[in-house]
Amino acid sequence: MSADDFGAKADQGLGAAEEVIGQAAGRPDMMANGEIRRARGRTKESVESAKKAFGQAAEQAAATVVKAADQAASTVSRAADQASSLYATARDAARSVSVQVDPFVNERPYAAVAIGLVAGILVGALFFGRGAKVIYVRTPSR
Repeated sequence: MSADDFGAKADQGLGAAEEVIGQAAGRPDMMANGEIRRARGRTKESVESAKKAFGQAAEQAAATVVKAADQAASTVSRAADQASSLYATARDAARSVSVQVDPFVNERPYAAVAIGLVAGILVGALFFGRGAKVIYVRTPSR
């Protein structure tokens, strides 16, 4: 029990005693002071309870954030490993193609340029050959 919890319980106990004594002595002011002290004790107790609840909620939130950060770091690490593996595969494939294509380009440079030009035209036609599409929308006349 913390000092604040003890103070809250003490206020409630003293308030109850003061209220009983005031009632026995027939003093309404003492009874009112006792009730006020009891109310103050209950308020302190409620505040302490709220502090504990907020503290526990903050701890849970921090644990959740740490867990999410760990999961994100793990996911990023796996993605980086996969990207590295894909890059190595693509690099090896490019080297393989380069080894096969390089002798052809050295033996027949004009044919290689012509093949590259035709490939460029075909790719360009596939992506840009259809032209812009414009759609006109007429508003209905009334």
